[in-house]
Amino acid sequence: MQFLEKGDFTLKFRAVFWVEHWNKEHPKKLEAMELIYDALNNAKIVIPFPTQRAYVNK
Repeated sequence: MQFLEKGDFTLKFRAVFWVEHWNKEHPKKLEAMELIYDALNNAKIVIPFPTQRAYVNK
């Protein structure tokens, strides 16, 4: 895993892995994302999502 940069509301990382053949790229990418997501959840690390509020004056 490689740390790329720190933004206002994000920490950007890159996970690099290799597959046996190019046609296995998509299923292996999904598997890797699921494993990473599960590991974060098991470690009680919450992934925040940016939100916006719109105020309407009447």
